[in-house]
Amino acid sequence: MASTRDLARTLPHTATNTERHHRTLDGLDRYKFAIFSLVSLDTAGLQSLESSINSSELSTQSSRLAPQPDFSNRSLQDVYDHFISARDEKDTWIHPLYFIVADKAKPADEGVLVVHLSSSMDEENVVGVGRCGVNMADCWGGNIDIGNQDWMDLKEEEVDLWDGEDPYDDDGEGGDAGDDDEAKATKQAPSTARSGTSSAAGAGKMTYGWYSLVFKAVPISEMLEPDWLKMKPSASRFQLLGNYNKSSDPWSEIREAHPLNCVARPKAHRTLILVAQQETADQADAMVVVRLKWDGDTSVIDEDADPPENESQALKPEIEVLRKVSACEALQVLDEEAQRLDS
Repeated sequence: MASTRDLARTLPHTATNTERHHRTLDGLDRYKFAIFSLVSLDTAGLQSLESSINSSELSTQSSRLAPQPDFSNRSLQDVYDHFISARDEKDTWIHPLYFIVADKAKPADEGVLVVHLSSSMDEENVVGVGRCGVNMADCWGGNIDIGNQDWMDLKEEEVDLWDGEDPYDDDGEGGDAGDDDEAKATKQAPSTARSGTSSAAGAGKMTYGWYSLVFKAVPISEMLEPDWLKMKPSASRFQLLGNYNKSSDPWSEIREAHPLNCVARPKAHRTLILVAQQETADQADAMVVVRLKWDGDTSVIDEDADPPENESQALKPEIEVLRKVSACEALQVLDEEAQRLDS
């Protein structure tokens, strides 16, 4: 069984949270903790899962099954990507910083995963993954939200009850020791990191990060790749990296976010992105193919550094709109542009 530390390393080190995401106490009566399942469950099984999370003596009954595709046999990263988009949809009830994932067939015996997008006292927006009892997942979310307990309390209990790793040792979540071979290669080879492609030349087809300026971004994934829900995670050519539909300056935020996303996702194309401007993304001109004007060198980015005091110090490449496309033609156009840039 993968440790929660290993699972945390499959996710971005930091989340693209905004001040609005952190104002969770403003929505105490509205927000619910979203429940997802990586286990194949029928309707009755999903309802039983929701009931078991909400019916314990300590539960605040603030957890709810999230609208979701079938995540059975998919990855925690797929759930995370879906959550990042779903939390920004119009009139959402989804708590923006904490969600619950059933990853085992017997959650009553094996616990559930909880993911917190602001888990560190020392650094902003660090993504943490923990394991707790199914009867405690809702309680932990509520107590962390109002400050009765903190994330380290949960991680300490994970050590005692779930054979978790010591959260205070030097090899904490997000440390280099858990990087996969590709991430290590990217860090150790600046010349490769500067490549416009995702990784070493010839390592396979690159993936493209895409961003949304519209409320309902999740349906666009199927417009981009009609078999998206049936794909293995590694087979998808697209990654939804952020939804900025509520931002007052979305393009500025995307320019700043993409280099950081490239650090967390070594397979993502460094300089080409796709941006959805209309929910009817299958319409002509609904999406734009954009080039970010930087050398793609992720070795100069310190993901663990404190946010710069002056916004001008952040790496925010200028952008160039290359083409306007529909979702169904986006992949072909991106591949053509990538080949042109690399030639």
